[in-house]
Amino acid sequence: CRLALVGFESGDDAVLERLHKGATVEDARRFVEDARRAGLLVHGCFILGAPGETSGTMERTIRHALALGLDSAQFYPFMPDDGGAASLTEEGRHRYTGSDFKADEIDALCRAARRRFYLRPGYIARKALQSLASVTEFGRNLRAARSLAVDFLAGLPNGRGRMAR
Repeated sequence: CRLALVGFESGDDAVLERLHKGATVEDARRFVEDARRAGLLVHGCFILGAPGETSGTMERTIRHALALGLDSAQFYPFMPDDGGAASLTEEGRHRYTGSDFKADEIDALCRAARRRFYLRPGYIARKALQSLASVTEFGRNLRAARSLAVDFLAGLPNGRGRMAR
């Protein structure tokens, strides 16, 4: 086993309780420490815009993701398990609009969270060192960087009032 993919979901204990996660923010910290000691990489999955979330709880989630020392992370809009309140965007992406925030606001927060996570100088330096130490990780990191570049560029206006894809 090389990598643990973990649904941390939130950096706010009240949100975790509402989602019935059965885990706390402190549990997440301990898990990452234990995984590191075991030599595992950790990918964290986080959601933004769950029912009852505020700007403050979502910011705590982003800060939590940054503080955990993860190898990679993803940030997605909340979608209920039953899919009842879910819809698809024109691009075929899932979008949930059951929170107090507009779907576009949550999408923008997810994009901003990815940028904050991946564009930290310390994170980039750590990935560069990891890439130098392992040809396999170099290839993985290069593919991930290309994917992130496409994602980051997708959020830039293309001059026609629409987002580039």
